[in-house]
This record gives sequence, structure tokens and C-alpha cells, in this order.
Amino acid sequence: MTNTVSKNDFPNDSGTAIRNTVDRVIEGGGRVATEVKGTVRDLGRGIKDSGSAVIKDIDHKAHEAYDQLYDAGKKGSEMVVSEIRRAPLSSALIAFGVGTAFGLLLRR
Repeated sequence: MTNTVSKNDFPNDSGTAIRNTVDRVIEGGGRVATEVKGTVRDLGRGIKDSGSAVIKDIDHKAHEAYDQLYDAGKKGSEMVVSEIRRAPLSSALIAFGVGTAFGLLLRR
């Protein structure tokens, strides 16, 4: 018993049917590729929009932190100036003592 395939085993239009099936598969694959491309593009836009929102939020928080730090530094310097004006001699002696201490530490 041998397995042989002859021309008579297939109808005459089988080549056309196969070609039509292949064409439908290719067409379906093209539609899937188009859908995937659209989905990926939409996903990319969503990520870009989310990233932009995160960057704007970080920028806003950084500006708030900078403003708070600036205000704290300004208040601190105003307190130092106020203390120097209130007791100039004591402030000068304290500054001299701190400077001398740093000088001795840095010499070693």
C-alpha cells in the first residue's frame, strides 16, 4: 500500500480555493496589524500624557519646595540681622569665638 497523491484527488478549483484562503488570511493579518499599530500608538500617547502630568506635578512641587526653602532662609537671615542689631557686641564676640574655633580645627 503506497500513499500517492494524484491530480484526480483534488477538484480542479482547489488551487483557487487555497489562493483565496491565503488571501483572506493575509487580509486578516493586515487588519490585525493595523489594529495593533493603533493600539500601540494610543498606548504611547497615554504614556506621554501621563509622563507630562507627572513632570508638571514634580515641577510644581519643586517650585513649592524652593519657595519654602527661600522663605525659611530669608526668615533665618532676618532673625540673625535682628539679633546683631539688638546686641552687636555679643554678636561680634560670638562670631570671633566661632571663627577662632574653626581656625584651630582647620589648622590641624
